[in-house]
Amino acid sequence: MRKVRYRFSMRKLTTTLCLTVALLFGCSGVCKSLEAANFYKVATEISGSSYNEVWKNWVKRDVSIHVGQLNPDNLYIDANKLISENNGQRFYVLFEAETGLGSARVYLEYTSWVRKRLEGAIKKSIKWAEIAKDNKADVSKPLRCFGDDKYDQCANDGRAREKNQMGFSFFATNGGKQTSLIITIIDFDNSFRSETIYLDLLGMKQLMTTILKIPDKFKYVQKQYENRALFK
Repeated sequence: MRKVRYRFSMRKLTTTLCLTVALLFGCSGVCKSLEAANFYKVATEISGSSYNEVWKNWVKRDVSIHVGQLNPDNLYIDANKLISENNGQRFYVLFEAETGLGSARVYLEYTSWVRKRLEGAIKKSIKWAEIAKDNKADVSKPLRCFGDDKYDQCANDGRAREKNQMGFSFFATNGGKQTSLIITIIDFDNSFRSETIYLDLLGMKQLMTTILKIPDKFKYVQKQYENRALFK
């Protein structure tokens, strides 16, 4: 699989003010939603949890998924990048995770490769959760990595290490009674903005339901972009 390198130029983005301030301080009081930046939320947030090393306790963390389009002029694509579907337009899936200090965001170009592997990884986590429970098994295994993974470190253990990278891994303990899909996510612009979120079986199924809604949401987004051409 050819590698993809992303480099976002915040200076040229048409939504510079909203995105920059939102990345630093969160969207509250700045932009009502990511729709202002041409991204639309697919469904409600997926609820998970994260372990706070400072307070030594678990805290609630949500993951949300948005879809939209970025202007090609605002995005550098490696010369080896394959032209995606969608009639030459570049459509993206945005994963946003709470960190307690803003949000960590990863942009993935929505190609058939990304779609199949997102669905496949989550389906496998659900299947493994059932296997772990039935067999009272404890296990830790990587599932999938999304984003540039030059040295396959993320692929080897399912843990993100680079900007604009997201890793999936599976964990079962207590004789298979506790199972988790572990999502590690590192922001596209700030490597210090990252989070590790654990989803239980209910969260896995909720994430799967949301992922399956992406194609229909893209149809809605495309229609909204077409509607804008009517107002000139």
